Amino acid sequence: MAGREDNQRHEETGAQEKPNSSGLQSSSQRNGVRQKSQQDLYLGCLTKQQLIMISVAVGLVVLLVIGSVTAVVLIRKSDSSAPLSSFSTGGDMLDFLVQSGVISKQDGLLASWFHRANRKEEMNKALTSDSMILEADVTLEGYGTPNEKPIPIMAHPPDIYSDNTLDQWLNAVLASRKGIKLDFKSLASVGHSLDLLRMKNSSSEINRPVWLNADILRGPNVPAFMPQVNGTRFLELIQEKFQDVTLSPGWMVAYSPPLFTQTYTRLMVEDMYDMIKDVPQKVTFPVHALLVQRGWQHISWLLSQSPRFSLTLWQGSIHPNISDLLFVRDNSYPARVYYDIYEPTLSEFKQAARQQGRVRRFYPGGDLMDFLFPAHTSDLHFMSTVTQHNSEEVRWFTVRDLPSLMVQLTGTGAL
Repeated sequence: MAGREDNQRHEETGAQEKPNSSGLQSSSQRNGVRQKSQQDLYLGCLTKQQLIMISVAVGLVVLLVIGSVTAVVLIRKSDSSAPLSSFSTGGDMLDFLVQSGVISKQDGLLASWFHRANRKEEMNKALTSDSMILEADVTLEGYGTPNEKPIPIMAHPPDIYSDNTLDQWLNAVLASRKGIKLDFKSLASVGHSLDLLRMKNSSSEINRPVWLNADILRGPNVPAFMPQVNGTRFLELIQEKFQDVTLSPGWMVAYSPPLFTQTYTRLMVEDMYDMIKDVPQKVTFPVHALLVQRGWQHISWLLSQSPRFSLTLWQGSIHPNISDLLFVRDNSYPARVYYDIYEPTLSEFKQAARQQGRVRRFYPGGDLMDFLFPAHTSDLHFMSTVTQHNSEEVRWFTVRDLPSLMVQLTGTGAL
């Protein structure tokens, strides 16, 4: 009964509202329209159509960004696999690394190394690493035994066998963008290796610097009976068979504190200079990082003998002192010293070298002009962007007593 009455009232209400459907809308209907219009707005001010248009625009922008990033990645991958530009095997290593795009400027601190990339497993690790220069050891198969063969292989003494020949090693490395450093522990493998390098370069072009290293002189803490590679013959073979390289002639060194800690002597560096002074190639001298600071008087003399000369600091199992590395950094041009140093020391050294406001440790026996007009910063290019100063620019002052000294120290006097 009540339900029926409710239906009746509903019908009566509907009958009363019918005339309004053909006339003016009631106030409740107008309110409903306004509410509906407000509901059709998004974020308080946008219609559905406007929101759709904005969403489409944002989507297009996102697609463009993704496309650009993808293009950059593809370009980089393409660059890394693209053939290297023509580059001399005797060219400057830093020039090559800059040209290849792996470093931004000529600074030996930026170059990185992978050691003993001899066997195929280690070689493959090196090729997929971020290291820029691969260092490997060359000997003859079965060297020193009745089974010795004239085949250069990649092995570090005492190993005389390997799963990797120099020929195979070169084929793999030349497919990459890595620099090459070959270490020879005996003279027997040098000639065969040079023949192979010459053949590779003439047939397909090596297109990167090649460094050839051998310890040709007795160095610190090494007894006289220890054999070195015959330096005279080592250099002769290179001139005869494959000249277009960088030489890396070194000293055989021993370091074992607290007993065997002597550093390089003047006689050692003079003997080295006499041996290589007439060669036409670039020369980088491998120097033990733990001995370089105490021997800097003599090492710096050797470095100053020619703009073709550079240093490559190396370490053994004992890490060098950061302070010693900074000393070398402060007293040499960035383009003339390489740092073949292990982690974590290398990263710590880089951080210290880049510290803003760090006080330079100048060598007392260094160049006065260099002290007054510092040019030893990583932002300068050796022999090209360094501003040349004349000694006439230096002003001299006489100091007779403490007051006159204080006047000059607090004034603008140079010296």
